[in-house]
Amino acid sequence: MEKGKIIFLNGTSSSGKSSLAIKIQEVSAEKFYHVQLDTFCDMLHEKYFDNDSANTENLVAAIMHNFVLALCKNGENVIVDTVIENHHENWLKECVELLYDMPVTFVKVNCPLHELERRELERGDRNIGQAKGQLSNMNFNDIYDLEVNTYENSTEECVRIIKNEMKLENEQNAFIKIYEKYRKHS
Repeated sequence: MEKGKIIFLNGTSSSGKSSLAIKIQEVSAEKFYHVQLDTFCDMLHEKYFDNDSANTENLVAAIMHNFVLALCKNGENVIVDTVIENHHENWLKECVELLYDMPVTFVKVNCPLHELERRELERGDRNIGQAKGQLSNMNFNDIYDLEVNTYENSTEECVRIIKNEMKLENEQNAFIKIYEKYRKHS
């Protein structure tokens, strides 16, 4: 069975990841599942996050990462929409260990702080300052297949860039490079 493709979007809250994922689904001839950590967190009552937030969040992330692997192994295409901050580097390590031999396109979704703050206010469903905190806390990894900027480019332009750069099975990708980096340091 052919493996599904994975588009792995990493960026701060309000950077435009969900808009990109929805537009990719809309314009693609192929079916893509849109997988977000928030969806998996919403499966649990908030009391579990109140009592042991870090461990609960790590467990939920691991379940999501394994879900993505299962979809991909079953030939399903996936868009992962996530925020991997410095203190969650273990999530990236886990992802590359699970997915390094899958056709993953690792995309950094950029947006300048002034626009992130404007979007937070406009949306009204975000903690003000969340994106600023995340932006200053996402600098542990600089290996990506590509970067898009949702402020400088329209959603349609960013999607076109992503689709043109999508990795194929057995093609060298950022996850392979990160996997090799972690293996050297272990």
